Formats: sequence, C-alpha cells, structure tokens
Amino acid sequence: MPKKIFSKADLKIKPFDSANSLTGRDMILGYLNEVIATGNPGDLGAAAIIQHALGVAARAHGMTKVAKATGLSRENLYRSLSAENNANFGTILRVIDALGFELVFKSKKARTIRSKAQAKSGKRIAAEVRLKLILDGRGEILS
Repeated sequence: MPKKIFSKADLKIKPFDSANSLTGRDMILGYLNEVIATGNPGDLGAAAIIQHALGVAARAHGMTKVAKATGLSRENLYRSLSAENNANFGTILRVIDALGFELVFKSKKARTIRSKAQAKSGKRIAAEVRLKLILDGRGEILS
C-alpha cells in the first residue's frame, strides 16, 4: 500500500506563537524578566531580542489595547516591535507603560550582594526543612 504524503496545507499546521502561552499579567512579566536576565547587555543583538519580546508581550496582552493606550497604530507597533527594526526608545517606553509595567534600573553590585544573601538564607531554610523531616515525625525541631 503506497504511503500518502501530506502537505502543510493538508495538515493545517500553524506556526508556534509564544504570545498564546502568556495567559496573564504575571506570565508576561515573568517572560520579559527572563528575556532580560538571560540576555547579554553588551551584545548588539540583545536590544533586538528585548524589542521582539515586547512585541510578543504586546500580542499576548492584546495589540489593539496596546495600540489604543500608546496612541500608535497596530501596524506601526507590529513593525516597530519586530526584531528586524529599530524601534524608537519612546515607543518602547510607551509599550512598557501600556502593558502596565515600568522600566527600573538596578545596580549590578547590589544584585550580586542580594543574591549571595538570598543564597545563604535559602540554604538555612532548606537545612531547617531537612531537620524537620529527619528529627521528628511531627515536624518539630528538637534542640
């Protein structure tokens, strides 16, 4: 029996759009923070990646709503927030505001110190949890 070969049109395969996976404000915020955290600020492509991520976030939020809040057309936003174009920084700020977020700057040094403190705190909490589990079945820490 001969094998039937299917085309994309036959299967109706749609390209994956990550905007469909961002179902709420917290997910959009987490996505944008992850994009920024994993990017290399010294890399010239980082700006394009962040710009593209803002486009994904705007689509997830609703491009019509973002367009209305920014005063820009949907077509202009789609074009501006693609990785291939350089959006005006004012446009980027307007989109961030329309999404309900704000741009915040942090010191790298402060972040490193806070991370070390959080790591120590996390280790202490993990040790306490292990003690609760090991020392007493009732979850009490024995002195």
